[in-house]
Amino acid sequence: MKTKILIIKLGALGDVLRTTCILPALKKKHKKSSIIWLIKKEAIPLLENNPFLDKIYYFDFNRIKNINKEKFDLIVNLDENIEACRIANPIKTKVIGAYLEGNQIKYTDDAEEWFNMSLISKFGKEKADQLKKENNKSYPKILVNMLGLDFDNNRDKPQLILSEEEKKFAFDFLKKNYISKDKLLIGLNTDAGDRWEAKKMSKTKTIQLAEDLAKEFDTQIISLSESWKKRSQEIIKNSKIKIIDSGNNDLRKFSSIINICDLIITSDSLVLHLAVALNKKHISFFGPTSAVEIENYDLGEKIISSARCDFCYRHKCQFEKSCLEKLSNKLFIEAAKKILKI
Repeated sequence: MKTKILIIKLGALGDVLRTTCILPALKKKHKKSSIIWLIKKEAIPLLENNPFLDKIYYFDFNRIKNINKEKFDLIVNLDENIEACRIANPIKTKVIGAYLEGNQIKYTDDAEEWFNMSLISKFGKEKADQLKKENNKSYPKILVNMLGLDFDNNRDKPQLILSEEEKKFAFDFLKKNYISKDKLLIGLNTDAGDRWEAKKMSKTKTIQLAEDLAKEFDTQIISLSESWKKRSQEIIKNSKIKIIDSGNNDLRKFSSIINICDLIITSDSLVLHLAVALNKKHISFFGPTSAVEIENYDLGEKIISSARCDFCYRHKCQFEKSCLEKLSNKLFIEAAKKILKI
């Protein structure tokens, strides 16, 4: 009889994708298992074609009612959403992660390493932020420890499996934009979600970086900005060099464009997690958030702010010139040379 496992990780998009790193080891431990993932509808494309998943449930009121009627052997809840925690009932089944007891969100002892650093930390936000600063383990390593699994750097990676049709879309994108396959192609993203203004590099700094990269490497550059309509257009318009517009595509097509790049340069954002899941060489840069948490699987280089206020976890920088604005473009050029072995 199959072991029935429910994973609950609803969002955000980047967090969902990086959490797929647990699936290979989980499937190895539970060879005869059925793994089901509960997720927000907009994140479903990130799990499509994943060979380790048996079912994907999207999160809505009717689904919650039906799930509560199902019997699971194990529920892994990595989400802090109160409805998600309500599903994870340790009285009915084995739970690892967050759950609801009365009206209070709690978490299991084996999940303390992660949730002690979270917004639901039993120590409060100030202590949680301090624990994050002191943490020296990557997110995948914390998760596999939580689940009693052994971490394998070559196996326990996030995965995004593109279809042949999606790969063809990217090939057609190359032709449509007259992009030469014989010339270096860099995907550049200095954006982040609306919640994290402090993770973003300014448009002016982004343009300077693009121009310096083009001068150093004679490269083609694609803008991979997440807030496509305004920010990306302004960067393209005001740059002295040609920056290719990645367009306003759905998540899978956007991923296929990332996949054709030779190198990705990105903030700590969804684009970083997509690059890792697609096994792309990349450079990631960090200011207010933890670089330690990110496992780059020997695919990239990290550029970390040396400002005294780094790792502040502020959503918006309190200073006129942020730590990311102080990063020298030479750091990116040297990192690119190292990765590309130039």
